[in-house]
Amino acid sequence: MAGITKEIVTLQVGHFSNFVGTHWWNLQDASFVYDPKEAANKEVNTDVMFREGQNLMGEVTYTPRLIGFDLKGSLNTLKQDGNLYDLNLEEDLKWAADVTQHKVEVGEKNDFLLDLERQQEAHIDGSERKRRKVEEDEKMEIGDVSKESSPTDIEEDLTKKLYHLEKNIKVWSDFLKIYLHPKSLYVLQDYSHNSENEPFDIFSYGSAIYNTRTHQDEIDDKLHFFLEECDHLQGFHVLTDTFDGFGGLSTSLLEHLEDEYSSKGIFTFGLSPAHHGDTTTYQDSLRVINSVLTYNKAATHSSAFLPLSTCQEQWRKPQGPLQFPHTNFDARLAYHSSAVLAACLDTMSLPYRLDGSAMTMTHITDALTQCNRKVLTLNASFPFTLNQSQSLIGRLMELEDELPWQPLGPYPTSKSKLFSQSMVLRGIPPNRMKSVSDKDVHSVLGKCNDYQDLLQLYSTEMFPYTLNSCFVVKQPCKVIAPFPNIFRDNLTPDGQLSQTPRLPTVGVETVPIWTSLQSNPTAATMLNKLIHEAKRLDINKYHKFKDSGLEQDDYNEMLNSLEDMASNYSTQLME
Repeated sequence: MAGITKEIVTLQVGHFSNFVGTHWWNLQDASFVYDPKEAANKEVNTDVMFREGQNLMGEVTYTPRLIGFDLKGSLNTLKQDGNLYDLNLEEDLKWAADVTQHKVEVGEKNDFLLDLERQQEAHIDGSERKRRKVEEDEKMEIGDVSKESSPTDIEEDLTKKLYHLEKNIKVWSDFLKIYLHPKSLYVLQDYSHNSENEPFDIFSYGSAIYNTRTHQDEIDDKLHFFLEECDHLQGFHVLTDTFDGFGGLSTSLLEHLEDEYSSKGIFTFGLSPAHHGDTTTYQDSLRVINSVLTYNKAATHSSAFLPLSTCQEQWRKPQGPLQFPHTNFDARLAYHSSAVLAACLDTMSLPYRLDGSAMTMTHITDALTQCNRKVLTLNASFPFTLNQSQSLIGRLMELEDELPWQPLGPYPTSKSKLFSQSMVLRGIPPNRMKSVSDKDVHSVLGKCNDYQDLLQLYSTEMFPYTLNSCFVVKQPCKVIAPFPNIFRDNLTPDGQLSQTPRLPTVGVETVPIWTSLQSNPTAATMLNKLIHEAKRLDINKYHKFKDSGLEQDDYNEMLNSLEDMASNYSTQLME
């Protein structure tokens, strides 16, 4: 299977999920290799998650293999049929139906979107000038084409520019850099974004959407369009909000995917922001009930379910936002918290997206979900930093028994026994494994010949009774605009620690990241906290759930199912 592209179709279900997904697509786009001279050394196969098309100017277009779900009024300046046609980039479509463009009121574009628009216009103008020049030269039988101003120069200027968009980002499309295919967006016209009168805040509202024949047919049409292009589909990424009606929609989709594509992997990421704004106790309780229903069904109908957030305590009012060293991360901003989650998801998923790799999503999820432990945890060091004169071995020895990462979800930090884990370390320069110091050379780790051996030995020493899989990727995470400028001035542009402050006009362009995707007993701690909060609530007092058909017996059954899931993580099973 090596050398074959094994495609993934992505579903983003919910507004915060689209925040995370937008950052994830932007990060992948930033790492595209366009230079043929460098293509031979590329590590990541971008065709796993992107699809190729062609516009009428003969240019190749790359768009995500994606369906994103959101509510009416959530797109701001983005058209419902995507942005691929905004500048007359008419793609050679492969379906018979006409494309309908909807005229909507659009908001004001921020500085990044305005610069992006100018870049795209310059690219089109440059391509058109080049085409005309070629035609003129052909008529004159002159083969040499004079050089015009390069769109690449404009793009380089854009990537170097520092933006401060925190006050301008209202929705996820405010920082969307890539093109979206017209089939990629599905806007639920039944509900409005941020509506106070008719909020989309009940699990069953989403279930009812999918169970409507019209919606189901439209969604299936979009899904089949992307699936029919896949020759070797490995599975699905499903990013979903867990705390509102999108949980009901996503789990209905999961049931459908499980029924129709049972041989494919389904990796579901349950996402929740660290801050929901000023909310009432009643609204907090709704989120708890929605989470019970979503967690239960998502874990049941997925190959693996990974809850993610940048706060330590998610139930009721989220509190205890995570602190990321060397950053000015603001957990209150979805723009910030989603960026961190996206960078770590991008890193975690590299093993089954590497060029020429025989590894698949199912290989990873099967190894981590033994004994029906389908709820996973993700830990990360973002960024994983070295001093400019420090080796990786020196950094690991400095840590001693301290773990290099922290949890990215409502589960505690733990040095307890793990059942299994998949580690990914990316972005450490090739010459930084060991130093000439005796301390490094004569250590046990100093006997390793490469990063792969080093990581494998480290994991064995730290987690001797754990099934450890380790992956090392040279490519760092490229955090150029529109990734938020959250890194402190003690980081160099390539993400190393420095005693010399970075100039205010210079940004961090790349960072190393270390992730560990785990089957961990702390998943049971998280589930038990959710169960505890849920049992404090009398479901009969929440009429929206009762009116939508949720009975007390059904709710109790969901809680019992979560308790069964938690019991699978007993460490007695390891002894």
